[in-house]
Amino acid sequence: MTHRKEIAKFWDDRISAFSSLKTLPDSFCDEFSALDCWNFDTPSASCLWLTRGLLPAHLTTFLREYFLLSTIYKIISSLLNDFQLELYGEIWLCRNVLFHT
Repeated sequence: MTHRKEIAKFWDDRISAFSSLKTLPDSFCDEFSALDCWNFDTPSASCLWLTRGLLPAHLTTFLREYFLLSTIYKIISSLLNDFQLELYGEIWLCRNVLFHT
């Protein structure tokens, strides 16, 4: 449940960050949501890449249709760092403490 919550928050933060930069077509949100990296139910391989702090190529390819690569990395890097810290604190740290006790 925590992983899903963090993925959803990460998705919301990205949509907000990119939408605030410029006016985007109505289809942007739907197409962004349809990317495989947001599939946390299975989870997809690219969702697991995000969880590990790696950017799936299809995510950056999609975003390059609307933004410069430097802008994408500027926004994604801070959000990805926050996402990783949340996952570490909510999932991995708790499990490691319990494992070593």
